Amino acid sequence: LKRHVIVEKPLVLTLDECAALERVAREQGVGIGYAENLIFAPIVVRAAELIAGGIIGRVTHAECTFKHGGPPVGGWFRSAPLAGGGAHIDLGCHALEILLVLLGRPTVAEVRACTMQFDPASGLDLTAHATYVTQGGVPVVTDSSWVEPNGETRCRIEGETGVLNVGISSQSLTLEHKNGAKESFAFPLQKDFSLIASASRGGYVAQMAHFTQAFARGEMPSEGVAEGTNILRLVAAAYGSAATGAPFLPEQVPNDVSPIGLVTRFKR
Repeated sequence: LKRHVIVEKPLVLTLDECAALERVAREQGVGIGYAENLIFAPIVVRAAELIAGGIIGRVTHAECTFKHGGPPVGGWFRSAPLAGGGAHIDLGCHALEILLVLLGRPTVAEVRACTMQFDPASGLDLTAHATYVTQGGVPVVTDSSWVEPNGETRCRIEGETGVLNVGISSQSLTLEHKNGAKESFAFPLQKDFSLIASASRGGYVAQMAHFTQAFARGEMPSEGVAEGTNILRLVAAAYGSAATGAPFLPEQVPNDVSPIGLVTRFKR
């Protein structure tokens, strides 16, 4: 019996595996959903609407911080062969996809720079600071960490007329005008702290509803193999930049190696 499939991030660990997954899904006539829950979060959806509506004018800079204390020691998350990377593939992928959605999904031209702190025991990255640049020249910065026990997820989108602060952890959405004035925006479930609202604020409910509806209609979901492949390629390019200490192009990513494998292959 054939079933549609929802895959948590990362979609897979190599671009060859992405291609194989797409081929099998097409041959079997099933859909693939790539689970990036936070882009479905009400606060992110509202922020994307505001930016698309021109509330800060042309975007000039975007950054997202995603940090927590890291996964338990001993699990698959801490295994390079199983996880394919550390903090950046775990959290940086969320940060990057959120920013791309907020900016209307621009094409990324290069990873201009990436610095990582590595765990000597596992060889995985504990922190990662990556600067992507879109084809339009906008810097898109992600800052991910497994060594922040208090945790934080927030975005800052700068434009010609103001700055939009998206406090995903704090559930606050504020605009700083260039003249110094500030204003706040409401969004669904902002003040609802029930159990179902908590799952909804994280985007999980809307994400599953979207996948279910898309599969029922025989349509491709907005997050599928193509989007998962794009994020894997870009995240891998960041590992390539960290390894070489130089800018790294998405098209330079080999098809047969995981993101953390690029550190071994290209490290100076």
